[in-house]
Parts: sequence; C-alpha cells; structure tokens
Amino acid sequence: MQDGNAPGNLLTIAHNYTSTNASLYLDVVLNDASPSMADRLIVQGDTQGDTTLYIDNINGLGGQTPTGDNVGILLVEVQGQSNAIFQLSSPLHAGAYSYTLHKGSNGNWYLQSHKDITSINLVKTVDKINISKPELLSYTIAVTNTGNVALNAIEVTDTLPNGIMQTLTLQSGDINQNHQLDLNEKWLYTTTYHATQDDMDRGDTLINLANVNTSDGVSDLASAYTLIMQNNHYSFTKSTTSNPKCIGDSLLYTFTVKNLGNTRLKVSKITDDNCKSTIALKSESSVQNTLLDIDEEQTYTCTSLPVTAYEAKVCEVINVANIAVKTNLSHTVLQEKTSKVITPIHIADPCPCQTVILERPPLMPTNSHVPLLTSTSATISWEDNAFNETGFKIYSNNILVGTTGKNETSFRINNLQARTTYTYIIKSYNSYDESYRATITLTTKDDYAWLPAIYNLML
Repeated sequence: MQDGNAPGNLLTIAHNYTSTNASLYLDVVLNDASPSMADRLIVQGDTQGDTTLYIDNINGLGGQTPTGDNVGILLVEVQGQSNAIFQLSSPLHAGAYSYTLHKGSNGNWYLQSHKDITSINLVKTVDKINISKPELLSYTIAVTNTGNVALNAIEVTDTLPNGIMQTLTLQSGDINQNHQLDLNEKWLYTTTYHATQDDMDRGDTLINLANVNTSDGVSDLASAYTLIMQNNHYSFTKSTTSNPKCIGDSLLYTFTVKNLGNTRLKVSKITDDNCKSTIALKSESSVQNTLLDIDEEQTYTCTSLPVTAYEAKVCEVINVANIAVKTNLSHTVLQEKTSKVITPIHIADPCPCQTVILERPPLMPTNSHVPLLTSTSATISWEDNAFNETGFKIYSNNILVGTTGKNETSFRINNLQARTTYTYIIKSYNSYDESYRATITLTTKDDYAWLPAIYNLML
C-alpha cells in the first residue's frame, strides 16, 4: 500500500487472513499518534501465520505515543481470533524516538514509541589489587549499552600507569558483527602493564584509566587500582678492625648497610660523633650506582677520634652511629636507625704516650622513650652514652626548651595541649660541641574535660 503519498489506505479482509513469510508495505506518519495517519490492514475474521511490516515514514518528526495496552498508532485491526505474528522489518526511528510493534489485549497491533536514551557504562578490573614485586598486571575493560538505542563508532582508550595512552582493539562481544553496540551487548577489551622496580621504589598506587567515546555523544570512564606493598627494611651495623696501643691512637670503623626489603634505597647520611674523618662509601656488592639495590650491601668507613685517658682507664670505647636512608626515591621520605658498639681496648700500663683527656664532643644519646604521659605533660627519657658531657639539651622546632645536668637521663615537659602531637630532639653537649640528635615523637592524652558538661546536659 506504499504510494509515497499521504497515508490512510485501508486493506480490508472480509474473512480470515493466513500468511507464511508475508510482507506488508505501509505508509505511516511517525509522530505522537494523536494526528497520525497510517495505512491499515483490517481483518474481519481470524489471523494465522507470520507477516513482516515494512514502514515508510511520511514526514513524521517523531513523538511520544501512548504506551498503554490498546493504544498507539493502529496498523493491524483484527476482529476475530488474533493468532498471527506481525513484526517490523528493521528498527524504526523518527527524530529522537524509536518505535516498536505492540500487540494489544484486543488482538490489534500498534506502533508505540519511546524516547531514545543514549547511555553507556564502562567497567575496568585488574587481576592483582596489590603487588610486592615487579610483575605483569592484566586489565579487562567491559563496555555495556545501558540505553535503549544502538551506539556507533565505539572507541576505547586506555592510559597505563606510566602515562602511555593507547587505543584498544575489541576482543569480543559484537555478536552480529554490525560494528554497533546493540542493546544487551557487552564488548570486552584487554590490556596489560608490567610493573617496574621504579614503580616499587616510588610506592605510588598504580592507576590505569580507561575511557570510552561514541559518535552518539555519550562517554564513560573507569579506573583500576593496584596498591604497591612496600617493604623498606634494611640493617645497619658497624664494627672496628683495629685496637689502639696507646692513648691518642685511633680506631678504624666500618659501617655496613644491607637492603632487606623489596625497594631500592639510598643512604642519605651517616653520622658518628666519634668519627674524625669523613664517613665515605667504600664498596657496593652489586651495581655501582650509589643506590642500595635489592639484597645489596654497602660499606662505609671512618677513622675515630683519638682514644682518651678516660677510655683507656675503663678499657672500652663506646661508639654510637646514626643513619638516614631515603626510602621513597621520588619523595623526601627518610627512615633512620642507630647502631651502638662497645669496643674493648687494652693499652699498656704504664702507657708511653700522653695521658691527658683530649677534647671532643660527647656521644649522642639513644633509646629515647616516654615513661610518663598525661593530657598536659610528658616525661621523656634516654640512654646516656657519653662520658664527657656537660649535660643534655632538649629542642622543639629548633628552639631550645630545656637543659639537664651531667648524667641526667630524663626531662619533664609541662603546659602541653591535650590530644596534640609533639616532636623533640635530645642532644648531649659540652664546651667543645653538641652531639648528633635523638628524636622522639609523642601525642598527649585526652583530658576528658567535656564529660561533666555532657553528663549535666543529659540530666
């Protein structure tokens, strides 16, 4: 009945209608149905079989039709038993609306429209949510049509954790191979990234970002995250390989640093109050790159200050060293350790050399701790390693907040704020110089001053 003109032709079957793979061509004005005109098949008897409807839209701009049971643009009217199957030859669109064929409970067939909704959803997953060593990560990207119309020109891009962007190739999901993301289709893409030792060293979460775009103006993005499980563990020891024969002689110290974790490290500084010479790198057991590589061992050396008469008298030299190691190589993150060694010495008596105590700074304190803590005060304590200190100085934010006398190993701090974190530095000192520092951080307790007010309010 298609004549390319205004629709409205009626084909009436006075008796029954039976078909096998039949085709019916109709002119229809596709709009909201109220002023619609359509060619129509009227069957006064019963219907059987199957028929495909081919619709030619005559200047219809699209619109929302009623979507109830027996409403819409009437195409097939059946007055008897409605047993035939009618179907559209292809998806039907006009303007921003799609039209589908609906059979009412009265047996008639109607075109009903719904507004086109273009919507897409992207989900990205990774096979490893955390890693503790460099290894391969596999990503899966799933793209689903969450609207009610097919989507076109699907493009999925992926930005790897190292910043490299790539356009992905569809792996599976285009069931009918029409290059459209149809309803109920899920398209799958895959990609990989091999995490590097540099990633482990930085310790940053590995983020992989995927994005999908279509020519229909809809897009979506999703990320997958893999957490780096860092183990910045290392050992720090020292030893001496020489024994003085006389007061004024020096010892040779060797400092050994070994990487026991899964990230590369870098020794930032080694300090030792008993070193006379510069503490210098002597050897690396692995790559000669000044970095402390995985399982690598580095050794440093220095020459000690001269042995004093006091050390000769007590037959031992106490040595305390401190090391600061950079743990996250792309950030300023330092991790410190101390190491203490007591070296027995046996100097001939009578000693043929000088017997005066030589001037030197005192050894640094160690083992700082907080034996007593309240909401407004704290007592900090430490271990005294020096024999020649005048006393100890306590600093906060590089400001001197107190001093103690010789051999005193604790200090009380008052007038603190509740639930507040403070950091203090402890140094031994004498008229010659100050030692290297010991650091302690504490957080004061809650004062619970608000409890009576809450209690009274409840009463």
